[in-house]
Amino acid sequence: MTTSYEDLPAVSEESTKLNLNLSLSEDGPDTLRIPAGERVTLSLFNTSDETLEMAAGHNAFADASDFEDALFEAPNMQTTAIGMTAGTRRAKVKLEPGQQGTMQFTLPFEKRGRWQMVIFRPGRFSAGRHVNVIVD
Repeated sequence: MTTSYEDLPAVSEESTKLNLNLSLSEDGPDTLRIPAGERVTLSLFNTSDETLEMAAGHNAFADASDFEDALFEAPNMQTTAIGMTAGTRRAKVKLEPGQQGTMQFTLPFEKRGRWQMVIFRPGRFSAGRHVNVIVD
């Protein structure tokens, strides 16, 4: 999927604010709704005692280490206190134990649809332990 970031709303102080706790022992919400075309601030909290790496996308690789199609793309994100593992397009979020941070982004309308968000650990995705993300 090719995405154009042209004609997106300018970054502003106002944004939709969402919070998400990341944990290995507890599942997150069943569904996270993110509006397309609006500035979003997503606050993430690692409540576990291990370093966690998370990403969102379509078509998880067989080893659940990444997605073929990334929801969050590095060129269109601002982060605070979050380690980013970013290639040319994909962005994975890395949080140390007890760490919190924020991601700010505007998802283009082309990203509307259903996605999955997962903490990368063997067997987690295939066991259904992921968050459904709806971009509308």
